[in-house]
Amino acid sequence: MRVTTRRVLIVANPKARGHAPRKLAAIRDALARDGVAVDLMQSQARGDIERIVADIGAGFDVIAVHGGDGTINEAIAGLRTISGAQPALAIIAGGTANVLASETRAARDADAIAAAIRSGHTTPLYYGLANGRPFVLMASAGLDAAVVARTSPRLKRALGKWAYVAAAVAQKRRANTPDLVVTTNKEELRCRLAICANAARYGGDYVIAPQTCATRPGLALVVVTDDSLLALLRIGWRMLSGGGLNGAGVRILDVSEVTLAVAQGNEAQEAAAQVDGDPFGVTPVRAVCAEAPVRLVVAG
Repeated sequence: MRVTTRRVLIVANPKARGHAPRKLAAIRDALARDGVAVDLMQSQARGDIERIVADIGAGFDVIAVHGGDGTINEAIAGLRTISGAQPALAIIAGGTANVLASETRAARDADAIAAAIRSGHTTPLYYGLANGRPFVLMASAGLDAAVVARTSPRLKRALGKWAYVAAAVAQKRRANTPDLVVTTNKEELRCRLAICANAARYGGDYVIAPQTCATRPGLALVVVTDDSLLALLRIGWRMLSGGGLNGAGVRILDVSEVTLAVAQGNEAQEAAAQVDGDPFGVTPVRAVCAEAPVRLVVAG
């Protein structure tokens, strides 16, 4: 599908790691030279991007999002409230990892981004819903969610991905997270960590669920039965080396819906949840495929 690009709204999270005002200015100038009207708005607090897109997004052909995966998540939540034809979504990568930019091979150069927006070529971007909230990458519970909950935005800005490593080490020294029970439409599984993945990649350009992709419909469930330090190091090595994760305490299944909850006997403990790298309260979390994709701007 192709969108005729006349008006573009750039929404940016200035607090995200990698915020690049010069790149935004270059994109705006390049589009303006071709007669495209560009508005630029910045968030001040979490939730602002969603409100901006919901309130004024319908008046634009393309909404270009500059920030991390959480910022893109907010933009999609705003798009869902627009009735009728929705504007297309473009990625101006920022944030700590921006896994979706890696997943979709989004352009990083200002001129290339502007050219893609001008061309108007799009592809479907599929996403899931966790308790009704959109996720484009994953919804999960267990150790990784506990780590996300412990990692402050300030630490992420300072250390990038290493902030999660530091938080993971601190978490493993504390009390263990509770066992989880994962219920799909076919079976029930007990595990230590569960990731409902809408994208193949996790934590950067590391593939954990090769059978799924954000530009194809469907979800994958990654179940980890052993989250000991040795097991996590083994999983990390496989991710870094490009080896598959199936086996060695990891199972990957195709799913259409899944519920993550604390296992029976662990009800006295709460299990943290996370969505697209941001805290999402605690379980239970029910994840399903969204009813329709959004349009994502891609290079022509």
